[in-house]
Amino acid sequence: MDLGLQGRVAVITAGATGIGRACAAAFLAEGCKVAICSRRNSAVEEALSFFAGHGYTEVFGLAADASEAADMRKLADAAVKRWGRLDIWLNNAATDVRKPMLECTVEEFDRCCAVNQRSLLVGSQAATAHMRLKKSGVILNTSSFSGKIPAVGNSLYSASKAAVDSYTAAWACELAPLGIRMVAFAPGPTHSPWNDANLAANGEAISRDIALGRPAQAEEIAAVAAFLASDKASFVTGVTVTVNGGRFSAQGIETARSWYQM
Repeated sequence: MDLGLQGRVAVITAGATGIGRACAAAFLAEGCKVAICSRRNSAVEEALSFFAGHGYTEVFGLAADASEAADMRKLADAAVKRWGRLDIWLNNAATDVRKPMLECTVEEFDRCCAVNQRSLLVGSQAATAHMRLKKSGVILNTSSFSGKIPAVGNSLYSASKAAVDSYTAAWACELAPLGIRMVAFAPGPTHSPWNDANLAANGEAISRDIALGRPAQAEEIAAVAAFLASDKASFVTGVTVTVNGGRFSAQGIETARSWYQM
C-alpha cells in the first residue's frame, strides 16, 4: 500500500527481530529510510543482512540500550546526520518476567521498568529534540493487550504496558503544540522469536479466545504501525490502538465458530 511515507526517516528501537524487524521492513517497503538498534551487535548485523537480502539499502543499525538516554541521543543524532531529518520514532524495546509475583525480585522489577518505561521517556526525548525543530513528527509506542487485561504470571510486564498507554495519552497532549503526534498500538498474541515458545505450548488455548482464531503474524502488526505513522492517520493521537484479532471481544466466541463448523 502507498501511505505517502516515501523519503521519510524512521528510527526503531529493538528493531532487529520480531515486531520491530517487521515494522522496519514495512517502513522500508513504503520508501522510508530506517535506523534500528538492538543491545546485541550480532542481532543488528543479522537484521541488516536480512534487509540487504530483500534489496533494501537505506537502512543502518547500532548496538544500543534503549533504556539509556545517551544511547538514544546517539541513535537519533546518527539518523539525522546521515539523512538530515527524523520523521518517525518507534519505541519498541520490551522485556518481561514470566513468573508469579511472589517469585519476582526487585532487580527484575527495576529492569522491567527500565526497558519498558524508561526507554519510552529517553527515546521520546531524543526524538523530540529533532522533531520539534521542524514542528512535525510521529512517535509510536509498542504497548500490549496485556496492558488492558493483565496476564497472570506476567504482572510486571502487564503493568508496564498499562503505563505505556498512560504515557501515550498524556505525552500526546504535551507534544501536540510542537506538531508531534504520539500513538501506541497494542498487539495481542503474535508470532515472534520472543513469543513463539509460549505459542507453541499454549497456542491452541490462546487461539480459542481470539475471534479470528489464531495469533497475529508480526507483519500484520507492522501494517498498523505504518498506517499510524502516515499522514492518513493525521488526526490520530493520544490513543492506543488494539490489534488483537478480536481477543476477548465477547463471550461465546466458540459458539459462533460452531454455527459455521469452523
